[in-house]
Amino acid sequence: MKLEAVLCLSAAAAVGCGHLGASEDVPAVLVDPTEAVRTELRAALTEALGRAPVAIADDALTQTSTLVIERGPIREPANRPLTGRMLDADVQRFELVVNDGQCALLRASDGWRKALAQARCMPEAP
Repeated sequence: MKLEAVLCLSAAAAVGCGHLGASEDVPAVLVDPTEAVRTELRAALTEALGRAPVAIADDALTQTSTLVIERGPIREPANRPLTGRMLDADVQRFELVVNDGQCALLRASDGWRKALAQARCMPEAP
């Protein structure tokens, strides 16, 4: 009987301790994004993609936690789009998450992560 109680308590402690320090990313949306938040978001995307400028809508990440960025058409020096096949369809998928109250942008393909200090997030509605 004593041995069963000790095993039970040991198992409960191990499970409980595993949850104390481990918090999980939760899909999130932006709450009332200001121009400063949109600027921070564009800067994070520019860093992740290694190119500028990155154009996003004013309501990006306010309705859904997913943001898909596609490379714009390649242009010639006269600013006309080049014709022909685009062999590298450069599409990047990002997720906005919240973890312990901190908003962060994640790149789905490789786990790149950038905390967004100015943004306020809330969990995305199911």
